[in-house]
Amino acid sequence: MENDTMFHFNFTMYVNIGSYRYPAFVVCFLVFAIIVSANVLIILVISLERTLHEPMYMFIAFLSVNSLFGCTGFFPRFLIDLQSDTHLISRPAC
Repeated sequence: MENDTMFHFNFTMYVNIGSYRYPAFVVCFLVFAIIVSANVLIILVISLERTLHEPMYMFIAFLSVNSLFGCTGFFPRFLIDLQSDTHLISRPAC
């Protein structure tokens, strides 16, 4: 017998910050934008400048790619949760 009720998990790390959630959203969005633009700039400079095609600089470029994957996986959901009134996530979304 299949259970049709949807289970939800509550995010307990979020507290009610009231009227500060909009400034917090703006600050976190700016941090996200700075991280993405700085990493893209590093990748472009290293890939376009032929003298930087050495292992150390390629490693730095790959670290920037890794940072892009990490922040684009974390920040969009975090920004959505900052604006949300309820901090619930369904089991499939978890």
